[in-house]
Amino acid sequence: VTSAPPVFSVLKTAAQTTVSLSGGGSPVSDSYTLAPTVTGWVDTGTTLTLTDPLPSYGGYVTYTSAPVVTQPTSGTLGCTIVGTSSQVLNCTYSLYSDNESTPTQVLSPTMGSVLVNFTVAANAPTGSFDNIATLGYGTTSVPSDQVQVNVTAPAPVLGIVKTVLSPSVTAGSTDTYSLALSVSGWVFHPIVISDALPQPYVAEQGSPTITGSTLPSGSQFSCSVSNETVTCTFTPPAAGAYSPVLGTVTIPVAIAGDTPASVITNTASAADTGDNATTVQSSVDLTVAAGVVAPSVTPTTAAPSVTPTTAAPALPSVAVPSTVPTGGHFGTRWFYMLLVFTGLIGVETGRRLVRRRRSA
Repeated sequence: VTSAPPVFSVLKTAAQTTVSLSGGGSPVSDSYTLAPTVTGWVDTGTTLTLTDPLPSYGGYVTYTSAPVVTQPTSGTLGCTIVGTSSQVLNCTYSLYSDNESTPTQVLSPTMGSVLVNFTVAANAPTGSFDNIATLGYGTTSVPSDQVQVNVTAPAPVLGIVKTVLSPSVTAGSTDTYSLALSVSGWVFHPIVISDALPQPYVAEQGSPTITGSTLPSGSQFSCSVSNETVTCTFTPPAAGAYSPVLGTVTIPVAIAGDTPASVITNTASAADTGDNATTVQSSVDLTVAAGVVAPSVTPTTAAPSVTPTTAAPALPSVAVPSTVPTGGHFGTRWFYMLLVFTGLIGVETGRRLVRRRRSA
């Protein structure tokens, strides 16, 4: 009597088909179970193989080196996981008969099972990975069910802190705003930073600069200014970016000279465009003192100029003899000459007096 060939199958399942990661930085454990079955007569002494190329999910899934084996009732089962970056489960079945009446065959033996534990890293991105195992019997092989595990990463957490270089300034001066940015988690869509400068008193003065950023290959990060609004956009690569370091955006500004004494509040924001991150904002106050205005001065009428008069020439000093001759015309003439030299009478007056004296 010729028996029909046996029918093999492999049932593969995952303990969790959806792995949800949290923002706490802890990995998540999961497992595969492989349960081969056979229906019909199987020759004893036959070796069966179970092979499973384990998916690494880009290196975010790792497997324990020792699978947990449940032995079959009619044979033995040994399994190992080999490889590092690419790991493969290799199992070998050796069947024997537990029935003396059929020493060369065994009917529908229980094949046991294999449990493979694995861990999904805390920083794994959102996505999925598939897996198929294969049971081989002679020249025949059958695939297992395809098992898909879905990974859900938490939404990224955005951070922004706005500061000002000089919190107190005078109208007409310059200052600098800074935006310190942070991203925690996976980003697959652009992040937009926006800062509308307070109008009409604060205006950008020079282009914004980005410092301290560490960006993954294939990403872009740049800033522009339009209508006194600074906009910076980070675009991740197609494969996404995990916790990119965006650094600090520096914005030089000028405070208008006619700004009144006031406290000016400026708010900047960071928003995600498709990864369900919460929009965040940060504000900073700038205290402005009014500029000093020079007082107006009314010109006064200048005093009239005075033309200095010519000083009278100095009179020559005359030595007067201690003994003055007296008597006659000579004494009188000498007396009049003294009057002239001392300036008491003029020269002509003196001459007339002398002539008058002579004629007397």
